[in-house]
Amino acid sequence: MKSHCSRQISQSPVLMVRGLVLMALILTPATLLAATFDEFSISVAPNPGSTDEPMVVTVTGVASCPTLSGPGTDVLGNLSYGFSDICPTLPPAPSEFTLHALLGPLPAGIFEVRLVDPNSPPIIIASTTVTVNDPQFSVQLMPSPATESDDVIAHVEGFGSDPYVDTPEIEPGLIRLRVRPCGICDPPPIPGPFQQDVSLGQLAAGEYEVELLFVDQPVGGSMLEVLPAESSCVAGNTALCLKDGRFRVEVAWTTSEGLVGPGMAVEETGDTGLFWFFDSANIELIVKVLDACDTEFESFWVFAGGLTDVGAVITVTDTETGEIVVYENPVGQRFETITDTAAFAGCPVGDGNR
Repeated sequence: MKSHCSRQISQSPVLMVRGLVLMALILTPATLLAATFDEFSISVAPNPGSTDEPMVVTVTGVASCPTLSGPGTDVLGNLSYGFSDICPTLPPAPSEFTLHALLGPLPAGIFEVRLVDPNSPPIIIASTTVTVNDPQFSVQLMPSPATESDDVIAHVEGFGSDPYVDTPEIEPGLIRLRVRPCGICDPPPIPGPFQQDVSLGQLAAGEYEVELLFVDQPVGGSMLEVLPAESSCVAGNTALCLKDGRFRVEVAWTTSEGLVGPGMAVEETGDTGLFWFFDSANIELIVKVLDACDTEFESFWVFAGGLTDVGAVITVTDTETGEIVVYENPVGQRFETITDTAAFAGCPVGDGNR
């Protein structure tokens, strides 16, 4: 008498013994395992996955009454799903099947996921590996603050396996940016640095909370202030607005190693501001704009001093006239004091008093 739930792939003594055992158990509910293991497969999606999301395990093969149990974890961190072919009555003819199970979320790492015959000792029927990444993302809004006339860009950075930022979700007072994994990728991409610029367009004036999600899990955020378009100068983390907000001052720095970045602005008075590059406790530059329209110079002055040999480009913009003046300190050279008493000639017609 031959069981419908088992097939022989050889005439080894072990399989002959198993066949006798299965024949003895066929009249009662029993676990009957298919012997043609090369008909089974196990896969995990998405792969690579994330520490913030569960994955789906898919098992395919040919059997009569297939079921999965688990997963169990061994001392090496391998994950095993037990496969059973339990038929309560006379087994039907074996047929193709597909079973699904949830896995995780798991910590970051590389795991072997196995499909096993749970007999003792267990037999590995099929296996696969899954990579789990720990997504670390940040978002920077540019410009920040912005005005209603600015096209705002969200710059998202992180580390993952070819993720992407979905279409932004914008509501009054809320901007939601959702990073998604690549999904089912074949072959799986190698994890690496990731960055993407997402256009938010022109936003209505107000304050916005910016939520950064990886699928549905929060991984970062920021705040964005949008000012009315008529603002002449918008002060922010990297910009000073001096002399009643008329003059915008920005700094870009460069190191001898080729690193670049914006100076971070600190307003001191209506005429004066500071910039730091690497540490807020380490001030690099001081910049001052003075009104000398009621003097013989009939101009606005720009003074600047520095305690650095880092390369620096200071850009001062007269937002009323659109005139721009640029001052540059080369990399490796001690900053030379700037005393420009003819920087801007935008004094009003008349006696010049401001």
